Amino acid sequence: MENILTNMSIGGAILVLLTTLKMMLQRSLPHKATKTTLVIHSALQKAHLFMQQAYKPFTLFILSGFILFVCYRITADRYMAIWVSAVIGGIVSIGLSTVLKSGMAWVTTGVMHNHKGKAIHIILDEKHISNGGALFISLTSLLMVVMNYQNGYDWNTFTVLSLAASFTVGASGLLLCMHLYECFSSHMTSGSSVYAGHSTKILTNDRFDALMGTLVAAMLLGTTMAEITSFQRMQIPASPIILPLFLAISGVGISSVAAMLAKIYGWKKDAVAYLIEKMVSALLMIMASFVITQYMLPTFWVCNGTEYTSMQVFYAAQAGIIGGLLTNKVIQGYYALHRKYFSYLAKKSFRVTSMDAVFHFFINTLSTFLPVILILLSILFSYKLVGLYGIVIALVAMLANISTQLTNSK
Repeated sequence: MENILTNMSIGGAILVLLTTLKMMLQRSLPHKATKTTLVIHSALQKAHLFMQQAYKPFTLFILSGFILFVCYRITADRYMAIWVSAVIGGIVSIGLSTVLKSGMAWVTTGVMHNHKGKAIHIILDEKHISNGGALFISLTSLLMVVMNYQNGYDWNTFTVLSLAASFTVGASGLLLCMHLYECFSSHMTSGSSVYAGHSTKILTNDRFDALMGTLVAAMLLGTTMAEITSFQRMQIPASPIILPLFLAISGVGISSVAAMLAKIYGWKKDAVAYLIEKMVSALLMIMASFVITQYMLPTFWVCNGTEYTSMQVFYAAQAGIIGGLLTNKVIQGYYALHRKYFSYLAKKSFRVTSMDAVFHFFINTLSTFLPVILILLSILFSYKLVGLYGIVIALVAMLANISTQLTNSK
């Protein structure tokens, strides 16, 4: 996702164009340094700085706006209330994430002398903890919008697509406004982007990309089951659409708290304590997924002539959590083995032999083969249980564990 946005996006094309114009103007500036030329050069510099920092939210804004426009042309203003609420939810989520980061940093400077201030400082220094907090805020905002309108509208493909597009329009639109302010303000220096830069990294990083994309796919597949009689009799008729959101929120919340405690108490330095923390976190996520699936889904239902049960959905989520944890441990083992291998090569007093190259190739192949096999087994097991819906449920449960999903997504 990030490479596509970087190399092939609308913002990337505009950035290349602005860079070319800036270079052409810089070549002619020493010869014709008129007032008009200086003004144009200054404007191009600011525009180039803006696109350099904001091309990702700019691309997301354009693409999401296009999806929203298509949905509007098809459904007219039938879902206008959902769209407005989702836009507000996206704005609020990015705003709260920015305020959380800056506000906690301000609190840290005031209480840094005591233990509480040091703990806050440790939390802020941990990248995936702050990203996990932003993800939790965003997912909660999206869930509140869905829960508010889940009884008053027919949830179909256009509803889910327009909801996701509206939420992204609100979030990326606020980021664009923040970037505009920071790039074109007179007191901002070149290359400075404080709050907007932090929020942009949250919106466009691997965690948000992978998890939100899987969530939208799970909600779209959930619309195929929402009209079944067994679900219509439930207290929450749109439960197959809302279920992935609950799973993601519980997973992000549990894993974020566990990662925060591991950072504060230094469990990462002890391999045994760190492994126990990961296993306890996964166990809590499994328990949460059991409660969510049993409460939100009927005991059994029939779809396309096949009978499914809520326990099968729980097993699919469990396969994703366990598969993600095992994959993460395999990759971490590969990192440790790779470091030892290069340490061995550095200590050798003679040339690297062909056997060393073969062994290095074997390590790289094994490190790729085993994680792929584990993820494939999780996918096949989930598909056998609940079909395509089981696959996306397993992936949501896997990616919601923020301490393992970044490694797995790479």
